[in-house]
Amino acid sequence: MEVPGGHELRRRPHLIKRILDHPDGFTGEVVLFENGQGHGSLNCDTSSSYSGDTSVHANAVDESHSFAYLIQTLFNDARVSGKLLDPVREVFLSKTDHANDGFRTYGNVSYPCFTTDGGSRVELREGLWTGSGYSQKLKLINVPVLKTHGGCEVTASLKHFYGVVSMSDGYSGSRHYSNLGKTCGKMVVSVRTPVLNIIDAIWVSHLALKGYPASQTFQARQLLASQDPVAADYWAAKYILYPIDHNPLHHPNAGAIKTWLTQALNTINNQGGLYDPAAGIRVGDVTKSEIDMRAYKANAGLFVPRA
Repeated sequence: MEVPGGHELRRRPHLIKRILDHPDGFTGEVVLFENGQGHGSLNCDTSSSYSGDTSVHANAVDESHSFAYLIQTLFNDARVSGKLLDPVREVFLSKTDHANDGFRTYGNVSYPCFTTDGGSRVELREGLWTGSGYSQKLKLINVPVLKTHGGCEVTASLKHFYGVVSMSDGYSGSRHYSNLGKTCGKMVVSVRTPVLNIIDAIWVSHLALKGYPASQTFQARQLLASQDPVAADYWAAKYILYPIDHNPLHHPNAGAIKTWLTQALNTINNQGGLYDPAAGIRVGDVTKSEIDMRAYKANAGLFVPRA
């Protein structure tokens, strides 16, 4: 499960608990992994993001609830672990290296390979290394916080893949931001397609990239889920982020968002789309056309006001 180094962790416990308590049983491992490109922390104490403040700022409800807190205290379960990839973002592995943590390159993108606390060897594009081959019992759930981001204007499902690729692979310049859509599209279609993208818009960081302080966030109280990351990002930008502040830069039919969403759409669809029923992926071609989208609404009734 790829998670953001952002401001809202409150929904993660519910999601992880649903996986652990699956009625058919769960004997695998939930891994929260993060690559902050040298600025990440599972403790959410990245002082460089908070002007020298080394306190934990992890959550709009309880700032102490960092990723590490969830893993070590809330769950304290061998089936839940974390992996911070920042220390190995400059380590690049050969195809035959199944022991070290680092990244492999695939053309102009890269992806992580690491061993979990539970002993599983994750090589994101290939699958789970078994010692003699690969198992596909590997599911990626993409859980970004919806937020503003200068240069691309919004982070949601696609831009969140910047926490999966290593910016030390030589292509950082073009990704910021002329080839953002191409990069994220290739990651989704060629490396590993998330079985589900869940955009966390409980608290939307519409004024600040880092989601701090809480006064620069907005409680939209929404989750948006889709297997189509392009449709999800379009919908989230137009119907959740843009209505908060009516900032024209946040509208998906104009400017930077339109450009890189189109790039991502073309990259994915030109490679045949995402459809892979064996992996549980039921979406074929992705879309940013609303006439091709079907949206469903439900009231979860689980929201708790911020103290």
